[in-house]
Amino acid sequence: SQSGVTALSISFEKKIVTTGTGGIGEVINSDNGYICESNVDSISKAINYALRDKNFNFNKLKELKDKFNWHGFAKKIMSFINEI
Repeated sequence: SQSGVTALSISFEKKIVTTGTGGIGEVINSDNGYICESNVDSISKAINYALRDKNFNFNKLKELKDKFNWHGFAKKIMSFINEI
């Protein structure tokens, strides 16, 4: 599924181009990726822009990586369990 590709891209801090459909739009936005319309022309333009964009803020991807890594996930689960 697309979510697996998104998770891998985040873990390797790679630029993400997406149409923002489904749950991906809840994680990827214009601060940490490239959002385009769901058509060939828009996707093509977004990919080309992403490849040429020298001002991309990779720190935003690092923040996502830190937020969604296994350590952070385990801490949230343990916190939830301790509240029960």
